[in-house]
Amino acid sequence: MRQKWLLPPEEDLKYSGPEWLLRVIDGVEADSAGCLLLVLWRAWFVRNELTHSNRKQVIESSVSFLENYWETLCGISRQGLPDSKGDASIGVVIRDEKGKVLLTAWRVVSNAANAEEVELMACKEGITLAAEWTPRPAILESDCSMAIKHVKREHNVIAHELAHLARRLHHSAVWRDRCPACVESLVAQDCKLLSN
Repeated sequence: MRQKWLLPPEEDLKYSGPEWLLRVIDGVEADSAGCLLLVLWRAWFVRNELTHSNRKQVIESSVSFLENYWETLCGISRQGLPDSKGDASIGVVIRDEKGKVLLTAWRVVSNAANAEEVELMACKEGITLAAEWTPRPAILESDCSMAIKHVKREHNVIAHELAHLARRLHHSAVWRDRCPACVESLVAQDCKLLSN
């Protein structure tokens, strides 16, 4: 993780008494402290998986998980926090090679175990809708690197906004050849990026 994050020096991470970790955290920037705590948390999880379930974890999987988790934590706004019941929402946008919207969809998801499950549900929904309504070659993109082809969230703003629409309205919909007004400007902006 040192190649990805600015973490405290290795020599500072040695037990030097009951409050050693508090001293380390107190001596670094907030982001470094947060990253260190995530690494320690993940290390404990990996240890528990190996000890109690005899399941080994792939290092790349942990690195990817931690990067996604940190990015998500940094992107959280207090407004619209998900509830603790596992309710979530997904958004899908299907476009042709020129960027024209062929289909938009959004749906509320209940009892989701975690964010990766929701992202995979969004992928499945996109594939299902594409197969049903737009029978042509397709590229699936997601802002979850554990799903399929990772794109940064800023390149997936339309689907992200459609997911927020599903959460706000608490209903699902599929529109062919058009999109809701709340994402029209995002589609236009995204099409400009595609043509450049």
